[in-house]
Amino acid sequence: MGTGNKDVVVEAVTGSGKTLSFLIPLAHRVLRMEEPTKKHHVAAIVVAPTRELAIQIHKTLTDLVAFHPPSAEMVHYLTDAEGEKRPSSTAPVIVPQLLAGGRGSTVSPAQDLSFFLRHSPNVIISTPGRLNDFLSSPHVHCPQSSFEMLVFDEAG
Repeated sequence: MGTGNKDVVVEAVTGSGKTLSFLIPLAHRVLRMEEPTKKHHVAAIVVAPTRELAIQIHKTLTDLVAFHPPSAEMVHYLTDAEGEKRPSSTAPVIVPQLLAGGRGSTVSPAQDLSFFLRHSPNVIISTPGRLNDFLSSPHVHCPQSSFEMLVFDEAG
């Protein structure tokens, strides 16, 4: 398999595996980086048109990283650990964050940014409006040197 960067457009019926068709390569790219993502840097962004789809993608990514013990340990720390020491890893890990505003959201943009500054996630799954708010912060960095992938789910 070559290492060239390619833009891909996929259209398929519901339930055919489209989400995994971009999450597996995304996970592969992030985990194969030469060094871990720097603090407050983003390696990948997935943009979904609705809150419901963003939540579903985030859950699928969380289920996927359960198969990578260092990432799974980090996800456990972010979601379930109370008072536990943050796991440390010298190897790349996937640290996801869901940004989804809209009806039913209990998390504000300020809370999203606070979580990002505390935990430094490197894979963002977001709705467009919340992503715009998030990327407007001077504390969030997406430099070309460490940014690996941008996915638009249901872009058409």
